[in-house]
Amino acid sequence: MGLLDKLKRKIETTLSESRLEEELLYKHVLEEMEAGIIRDGLYAKALANSSGDENKARSLYMKYRVRSVQDSLNGESYLEYTEKLQLNQIQQRLLAPKKKLTKSELKSKIEELFTERQKIEKKLKKATKNSKPSKKELKLNKMKLIIESQKIERELKKRR
Repeated sequence: MGLLDKLKRKIETTLSESRLEEELLYKHVLEEMEAGIIRDGLYAKALANSSGDENKARSLYMKYRVRSVQDSLNGESYLEYTEKLQLNQIQQRLLAPKKKLTKSELKSKIEELFTERQKIEKKLKKATKNSKPSKKELKLNKMKLIIESQKIERELKKRR
């Protein structure tokens, strides 16, 4: 009985994580659409499959776009994907300046990095609050963040 209960809980947890992931993907697609970012090919497909009904086409487009984003994740979770994107953006911004930084500028950049990292961690915790990631996943994510911040710190030290 205990083994079956564990299996049932694991399946339920996996399903809830999947639903959360799907919800975040739909939110992402909605934000894209509200920002005017529409992939013409997918919209044409949705329009063709909706017999010209704009409301139905919008709904189909969202389904097609969510599937498209899922395909582009290559097996990663949406949260991991967005976390990597945010970390890459931080790295790009920090590595962009070509001039030598003063100590105060360098200190400011490091503080900015840690502040952004904390924001990302809070968002990740909030988004995964209901999905209860395993301790192993939490440790792995924490290690990834530490490694990324160490890489950035080394890069900043090189620039000194």
